[in-house]
Amino acid sequence: MLRKFLLSAVFLCSSLPLTPAHAGPTWQEGEIWDHSAVAGGLLIRFNPAITAMPDNCAGATWMFIPETSKTIIAVALMSIASGNRRAMVYSSGNVSGFCTVTQLDPIN
Repeated sequence: MLRKFLLSAVFLCSSLPLTPAHAGPTWQEGEIWDHSAVAGGLLIRFNPAITAMPDNCAGATWMFIPETSKTIIAVALMSIASGNRRAMVYSSGNVSGFCTVTQLDPIN
């Protein structure tokens, strides 16, 4: 009986999808949890309870995509609208309290 239980537990655990979070000094993988528009561009953020910011953005809550980065804004909004909120975000660091995004790569 114990053997059957252990085999069932192993099977159940091995069938669960695992999505590890990857992070580095200038990049972070996560799920876009919230977004907001400001005069200078688009703000996005990952769920702070689950995902940290890239190392070079310590202390920032929001990631800022400047208005001049129209393609990145378009990709971010398309991903959010399509329901694919998982993305890898690359940043240039903390500027004026925001983490500045230099690249956004949706995770398919």
